[in-house]
Amino acid sequence: MEFRPRNSFINKKRKSNFRLFIAINVILFYMIISSVTVITKNKIIDYSFLHPQGQVFNYDDIIKINTGVYGRTSLIPLKYSKGEFFYILELKNGQKVHLNRVGGTKDDEHDFFIIRRIDDKLVNRGTLKVSSMENFELTTKDLDKISTDKIQDILQNTN
Repeated sequence: MEFRPRNSFINKKRKSNFRLFIAINVILFYMIISSVTVITKNKIIDYSFLHPQGQVFNYDDIIKINTGVYGRTSLIPLKYSKGEFFYILELKNGQKVHLNRVGGTKDDEHDFFIIRRIDDKLVNRGTLKVSSMENFELTTKDLDKISTDKIQDILQNTN
């Protein structure tokens, strides 16, 4: 009879390791699905893992808009990719709300049309906007003309 210390240890801990694996996956799944930002006519509600009841922000809490197109792919997988449009709202408390992936709308309107309406409202209020047309040509490779025109409108809207 052969003695296998490594295998016997793994077999003894198999049930507890499996439970730990399942628990970690449930927590990660919850973190992914609980990160949602809801935008209404007069406020922004940011739901996250740390704030499941949501944090409410008024449009007056937005101090800066940062928008453009990413020029290279992120080193962190699935964060963003080359040629992806971004629209980031910076709030008074330093928190940032990313609107480049709206995800779903009440009226099935395209994301860029919604972002354009929000952008008009914020720019007309006098919110500081940092916009860059650098890397814009990368959007034309993967998007249709209507989408790229809307992105260009957003990037050039500075009033």
